[in-house]
Amino acid sequence: MTEIIAGRREEDLELSPQELQELEEMEASSLVSSSEEKEKEEKEGMSYADLYSSLVLNGELIVTLPSSEVERVKIGLKNYKSKQATRFREQGIPVDSSTLYFAIKETNKQFTKLIIALVQKPTLPILEIEIPDNEF
Repeated sequence: MTEIIAGRREEDLELSPQELQELEEMEASSLVSSSEEKEKEEKEGMSYADLYSSLVLNGELIVTLPSSEVERVKIGLKNYKSKQATRFREQGIPVDSSTLYFAIKETNKQFTKLIIALVQKPTLPILEIEIPDNEF
């Protein structure tokens, strides 16, 4: 009995030597293209969205970048977080209440290691709040 799977008979599911070779070539070319894409991404850098996503997942990052780009990255990341919070509020999604924290770990003339962390806003240990009457 011949079983039909996805419009093909069972006998047709075996690959011919030519089809097998074509499949291997396609896999090899996809491996080469994916490694080329990774190299291209590394040269192009990361987007603020990617950087912020990594930060949310890990809580803290140490990023090595050109010293001339430190202020640009700090401002860009703050702007991205702010725009994301605005979009979330408009959609009724809870907003992350943490604050971005930046510190410089190491620096030389060309490159800087920038520590980026998400820190919870400090709270005060208040037990009770009373509003006084106007009567003294």
